[in-house]
Amino acid sequence: MNAWRAERDRWLAAHPEPWSDHDISTYAELFPERLQAWLDAGSGECCLRCPEVSALVEDALHHFDGSRYVLDAYAVMPNHVHVLMKPLNPCGLPRILHSWKSFSAHRANLMLGRQGAFWQDESFDHVVRSAQQLAFYRKYIEENPSKAQLLDGESRCGRGLGLVGATTQG
Repeated sequence: MNAWRAERDRWLAAHPEPWSDHDISTYAELFPERLQAWLDAGSGECCLRCPEVSALVEDALHHFDGSRYVLDAYAVMPNHVHVLMKPLNPCGLPRILHSWKSFSAHRANLMLGRQGAFWQDESFDHVVRSAQQLAFYRKYIEENPSKAQLLDGESRCGRGLGLVGATTQG
């Protein structure tokens, strides 16, 4: 993972924004797709495979649905989480992510009898700009456990209040 981050950081330094279409497709092939394959292979710690911990994360996602954000779809995988949501003002994405990560990390570490970092510092965010993109990300999240060849019970997928409209961001 550290080698992947270092390679990505070098690439980003060599390719400042704004990016051309070629840069965008090259970045997508080199970095997010490789990271997803690494995660889908079950690399790293798989603390979320524990049913109690994945239920804790699922509950955290639903907790402020409708007040701080509108939760659409999610998949809690053994070693990462996919979430499609829209922050509600004045709550921004960094505050929401901090809330989820802080609460769930503290509780999960207690449940698992472990200490230290539970989540990665960074997250990979995408702005959804159309109804087509919204449908794409919903499908991507819903199909992710089967694409990773997970068995029943190794992931938790669900929906929140849901997003509608062609210009939803989240």
